[in-house]
Amino acid sequence: MPITVTDTQKTALQALDTQMDIGFSSGVSGSSGYGLDGFTGWDGLTTEIHTTVKASYSVFFAAVLQALDPLLGGVVTNFEVPLVYKGETGITAHAGGGQGSATPLTAEVNFVTAVGSTGDSVRLPAPVLGARIVVFTNDPGIGDPSLAIFPASGHSIDGLGANNAYSLANNNSREFWGQSATAWRSR
Repeated sequence: MPITVTDTQKTALQALDTQMDIGFSSGVSGSSGYGLDGFTGWDGLTTEIHTTVKASYSVFFAAVLQALDPLLGGVVTNFEVPLVYKGETGITAHAGGGQGSATPLTAEVNFVTAVGSTGDSVRLPAPVLGARIVVFTNDPGIGDPSLAIFPASGHSIDGLGANNAYSLANNNSREFWGQSATAWRSR
């Protein structure tokens, strides 16, 4: 998609290029491993940006492009690199269960690897519309205990009512999507 780069946008990108030594302006079209395919350099104010991000800068550069997207007019949206989510492994569910003392889930992708008995618990953060939390459970050392996943205090999961737990069987996963400021929806 061709875009017109304004002088202000050009200046911002050049400053970023200089500061981060990314190499927008040298050896682009994939040969340098740093640039964007199709970027024709600073002298061409009309540029086609194919958001193919290259080499070791890929994840970092994808984040930079996403941050610059409003400045570029909302055209940098379809990345070919995978998004990287904050993940946490080795989570131990709170023994004995309960919402107030449940182990809080602080990442977007959570691997609960220690569930001593059915009902041991973890707690989702307060929901935000569109937020996504994924929970995996796998405790190989003990039969099939179910994990109790609680919402934050005063919130609900799947219409189960405020403060009630969702039960997730061992060796399973579940996605929780923020449906509103007070409710999670799972699938």
